[in-house]
Amino acid sequence: MPHLNRQPSEWSEPHSHTSPPCGDDAAAAALRPNVLTGVVISGAAGLTKTTYRIRIGERTDLHVRWPLAAPARRTLEAGQPVHLTIPQEAVQLEAGGFRRGKQRWNRWVGRVVLASPHGKAGSTTVKIHQDPITLKSSAPVIGARVPLTTWDTVNVVIDPQRIQVCHCTRASVHTPPSRLPANTAGTPTSVWLRTVVRAVRAMPTALHLTLSAGDVTLSVLIEVGTASAAAWQVGDSLEVNIGHGDAWVRQQAQGPIVPCCIVLSSEFDEARSLGFVQQHDRSRAAASMS
Repeated sequence: MPHLNRQPSEWSEPHSHTSPPCGDDAAAAALRPNVLTGVVISGAAGLTKTTYRIRIGERTDLHVRWPLAAPARRTLEAGQPVHLTIPQEAVQLEAGGFRRGKQRWNRWVGRVVLASPHGKAGSTTVKIHQDPITLKSSAPVIGARVPLTTWDTVNVVIDPQRIQVCHCTRASVHTPPSRLPANTAGTPTSVWLRTVVRAVRAMPTALHLTLSAGDVTLSVLIEVGTASAAAWQVGDSLEVNIGHGDAWVRQQAQGPIVPCCIVLSSEFDEARSLGFVQQHDRSRAAASMS
C-alpha cells in the first residue's frame, strides 16, 4: 500500500478566510464556502479510498478522502501547500454532550463567535479551540434544544469527502489570495485542452468558472482583477493548460495567458455537487433517455 509520511522542509502559518455579506448580497454570502490554507503532511491509499492529512493550523490536522479511482488522487505530495474549500453546509455543529472519539475524523471542540439573530436560519460562525481557525456553518445544529448564542461550546465535524483541494505555490501561503503573484513557478506546456464555460460565479477574491471538456468537468479559480477573465461568459470557448502544480487558461491561441487554480474534489463531477447544473445539461440528459 503506497504510503508517504515525511515532514515538510519549511513551515508557514496557514490562514483561514470566510466571506462576509456585501451589500444586499446576504443570500449569496450564505453559499460562499470556507477557504483555508494548509500543508500536506501525509497520504495513504487504501483499498477503496485515498486519504490525505493536511495541517491547517498550529496543531490542527484536516483529513481529506477521495475515491481510489478519482483522477486527483496522485496529485498531492507531502510538504505541498494547498488551498482547501469547505462548503458551509458540510460543517456540522453538535450541541450537548461532547464525544471526541479518535475514530471520528475532522472533529473538534469550538466556540460560537457569531450566531444568527433570534435563531433564524443562516450561518453560524465558530472558532476552533487552541487554533486561529474560523469556520461558517449553514447546516442544522444537532442536539440544540434552544438556538445557539455567542460563546456557546459546540462540536465541529467536517465530512472528509466533501473537502475540495486546490494546489498553490509555497509563496502563496504567505500572501493573501487577492495578491498572489501572476506566475510563481513553471511555464505552460504545448498541450492545451479545449473547454466550454458552463457557469461563471463571482466570489470576493476569485472568479469561479465551471468548464466542460466532453464528459469531463473542471472547476477553475481565477484571481479577481484579471481584466481578460472578467469578460468571459457562459458558452465561451476556453483553452486550459495543466502543469505540475500550476495551471493556465486562455480564450484563444494568441490571447493573454491567465494563471488559474484547478479545484480538485472527491466528486467526479464537482460542478454538479456544487449546484452548477445548467439547463442545457438537463435537456441533454432528457434527450439521451428518450
